[in-house]
Amino acid sequence: MLMLLSLTSVNGQKKHTDFVKSKEKKYKDAMPVSVNKEIDKLMSLELANKGGLAIGKVDMTGFCPTGDVTKTDLARLKRSFKSLTPPRTNFKNNLGLIRRNIDVLDMAYEMSGDIWFLDKMIECCDYMVDAQNGPGKYKCITGEYEYYWPTGFTFKDGEVFSNTALFSNGVIVGRLARVAKRILSDKKLADTKAGISDKFNFGKTYGERALTYMDRGTKTLDYLVKYCYDSETGLMIYPEAYKYSNRPDFVGIAPAWNRYFMMGVGFSNVASVMKMLDGDEAKIKLYDGITQKMVNEFFSTIKTVNVHGMKAYWWPYNYYFSPDRAEDAGHAWFDIDLLMHFYRSQKYGISNKMMMPLANTYMEVMYQGKGRLSGNVGGSGKVKTMPGGIGWLQLLEFRPEIYEIMVTHHMSHQKLNGRDFGELLYAKHFFSQMHPSYKWKDLIDPLDLKYKKRSKSKRLGKKEKRTKK
Repeated sequence: MLMLLSLTSVNGQKKHTDFVKSKEKKYKDAMPVSVNKEIDKLMSLELANKGGLAIGKVDMTGFCPTGDVTKTDLARLKRSFKSLTPPRTNFKNNLGLIRRNIDVLDMAYEMSGDIWFLDKMIECCDYMVDAQNGPGKYKCITGEYEYYWPTGFTFKDGEVFSNTALFSNGVIVGRLARVAKRILSDKKLADTKAGISDKFNFGKTYGERALTYMDRGTKTLDYLVKYCYDSETGLMIYPEAYKYSNRPDFVGIAPAWNRYFMMGVGFSNVASVMKMLDGDEAKIKLYDGITQKMVNEFFSTIKTVNVHGMKAYWWPYNYYFSPDRAEDAGHAWFDIDLLMHFYRSQKYGISNKMMMPLANTYMEVMYQGKGRLSGNVGGSGKVKTMPGGIGWLQLLEFRPEIYEIMVTHHMSHQKLNGRDFGELLYAKHFFSQMHPSYKWKDLIDPLDLKYKKRSKSKRLGKKEKRTKK
C-alpha cells in the first residue's frame, strides 16, 4: 500500500511531525521505527534552522527612487540581509523559495562589487548542494539514488523512498549555475580563496566552488532528462513514476508554465556556463533545445487580445492540463521573471516586440489603480493589493510607468522586506539607465510621499473604541 507523507508548516515550538491531512495521521503509528526516526531527524533540522526566508526590514524614510543606486541604498540592503541563514533541508521547498534571496544578492554584488554579497551567496549555495540527494542518502521511487532535492517521503511496500517537487529542482540548479557564472566570468576572482570556510569540502577557491555547483547541478538535470524528457515531442513531461504521487493524472503531460520555466532556467544557465568552459557540445545543444522548446510552446499557445488599441496576452496556468484557467497574478509575475531571463540571454529568439504585450497585460488589463491588481491575467478574479516581485518590475523596460506604479506602492510602506527592497534597487538601477528622461505621470509622485504615523494616543483611542463595542 502506498501512502504519501509530507511535512506541514509547523509552529516553531512543535517538536513532532504532522501529516498534511489529519486523516493520514493514524498511519504514522504503523510506520517502521526507522521511518519515524528519519522523519523526526529531518524535522528537527527544519525546526533548528528555518533559514532562507528570514530577512530583515528596511526603513524607507529618505529613500529616493530616481537616479543612481547610492552607497546608502546598498548599506540598507546589506543590513537587512545579515539575518539570512541558509535552510538545511528542502522540506516545504525551502531551497526553492530562497531563489529570490540569491537573485537579490547577485544583483547587489553586480551593482556594488562588495564581496560580502558574493560570500552570502556562496554560503547559501554550499548548503543547497549539501542538502542534495544522492548515493548513500535516500532512494527515489525509481529505486535509484537520484540527484535531486527531497521534499518528503513516500512509503511503498514496506520501504521508504524520498520524493521531490520534480520540476522545482530546476530553480535550485538555475541559482547554482547563476552563481557559478558570476564567479567564472572573472578569472582573478575564480582563483581567489573563498571568504566562506569550506565546510563541506566543495573547494577552497571561488572557482573550485563554482565547478562543484556545476557538477552537482548537471547531475540533477541529467536525472530530469532521464525520466522526463520526451524525445519525440521535445517536451519535459511528468514521468511514469509520477503515478505513485497524489496526482497520477499528470503522467505524460508537461507542467504548468511557472514550473516548466523554473526547470528551463536550470537548463539555460547550466548550458551557458558549460559553453564558457568549452563543455560537452551535445549536452549544451540538448539543454538549450529543451529551453527553446518550452519558449516556443508558450508563445505559440498564448492568446493575443486587443485592449485600448494595444496588444496584450492571455495565457493559462497550465496549458497542457487546464487550458481555460487564466494564469493567476501570483504565478504570472514568476512566469515573467523567468521569461525575462530567456529574453535577456538572447539565445531563444525572443524579441522586444514579443515581450511588449506582457507589459500591456499588466498596465491595460490587470492594473486596477490605487495599488490594486486583478486576480488573473484576464483582468478578473479577486482584486488584491499589488504583489511585489521582480517579474513585474522588469517589465519597466517596455513600459516605464510600471516602475512608477510599483515604487509608489512600495513606498506607501514605511518598512519594506529586504528582499523586496533589493529587487526595487535593481529596478532603480535599470530605470535610471533605460529611461533617464522619464517624466512621472499623474500617479502619486513617490518623491512627495510622506508617512503618516498615528500617535500613540490615537492608536489607543481606536483600540478603546473597539473594546467598548
